Amino acid sequence: MIPIQDTIRAQRWPVVNVAMIALCAWGFWLELSAGPELDAFVTRHALIPRDFVTLAGHGLFRARVLAPLFSSMFLHASNPGSVVPTVGASGAIAAVMGAYMLLYPGSRVRTLIWVLFLIRVVDVPAYAWLGLWFVLQLLSSTAPTHGNDQGGVAFFAHIGGFAFGALTVLLLGLRRPPRRALV
Repeated sequence: MIPIQDTIRAQRWPVVNVAMIALCAWGFWLELSAGPELDAFVTRHALIPRDFVTLAGHGLFRARVLAPLFSSMFLHASNPGSVVPTVGASGAIAAVMGAYMLLYPGSRVRTLIWVLFLIRVVDVPAYAWLGLWFVLQLLSSTAPTHGNDQGGVAFFAHIGGFAFGALTVLLLGLRRPPRRALV
């Protein structure tokens, strides 16, 4: 299954999309400009799961601990016991997906589906698409790895980003009346 587009016609300029692209590009530029200080930059702005879990377990939620939850979403390059810094611009994209699920509950995602030689385009409810994606991230985050220091897909960045987006919509009361989908 490959998502193609949603069925809601945009009525405004995509401010959030452009802001996400700009923040990700800025984060990448900061990484490139760090030069020989790149390791220190990544360590300072990335989320290191083991450190976060350890500090959070002791109730030490300070800005130094919480800031990487946000900043790591806009960097690009990980697992709860990992010592590898977790970064991933995909966390920011996941935040948009979490917000979208609550803001547009009636939307549908035009999806390309193929099975052998049968190819179809169908409209799938967005909440089903996004819910399935979120469950896959949860399942993938618990898959066994071959050591705690390996890099890889930052499933916790996806989970955290998605939750952040959904919670932001709820906390700021951004729920909107559903728009009509294109037919």
